[in-house]
Amino acid sequence: MPGLFILYKFPGLFTQLSFTNNLYNNIYGNFSAMLVYVFPIFFLNILKKNNENINLKKIIFLLSLSVFLFFVFMKKLDYDRTLSLGSFFVISKYIFGNYLLFHFTVILGFLLTMILIQNRIDFVVVFIIIFTFSGSVVIQKYFEPLFYFVFFLLMKSNFKNIFLKNQNITFLLLFFYIFYYFVTISDILYKFKFSV
Repeated sequence: MPGLFILYKFPGLFTQLSFTNNLYNNIYGNFSAMLVYVFPIFFLNILKKNNENINLKKIIFLLSLSVFLFFVFMKKLDYDRTLSLGSFFVISKYIFGNYLLFHFTVILGFLLTMILIQNRIDFVVVFIIIFTFSGSVVIQKYFEPLFYFVFFLLMKSNFKNIFLKNQNITFLLLFFYIFYYFVTISDILYKFKFSV
């Protein structure tokens, strides 16, 4: 409500908001970014043989769905407005000279995110995250902690139980994100992008 009141009082601010008109870029970029957060959760569950959460039929269905949706909406991507497509897009474009890695991360990010969803509440919460960050620039410093808060506090997914029961697995997850943090603050992608 306070935000709507400010926009009402100062309508000029509305024209300065950095929302993009290409929603597909944001959705693809956000699912690509989600891979960084959901892959370790999924991987550590498999590593500890927490297989009761893994349904092969569901995985095959979701993989087929993610590939289908990806190819249906791929033509709507705007590769010229790349700020909302994320680091996998930068790696794919500047290191490999194509978009295959980016496309793979979008499909895998969608697949693993859908696997983590185990009820309607999880579905709504995840899609609020995906659609909330729909600016022309998705700010990772807000996206990252929001996912963790939502996953561990709001979602009902059984994939989080392993972290609540096993301290060593929690430390492995923490180690992964500390490593990820140091890679992001090094700005290695930014430096590489402008050295090419």
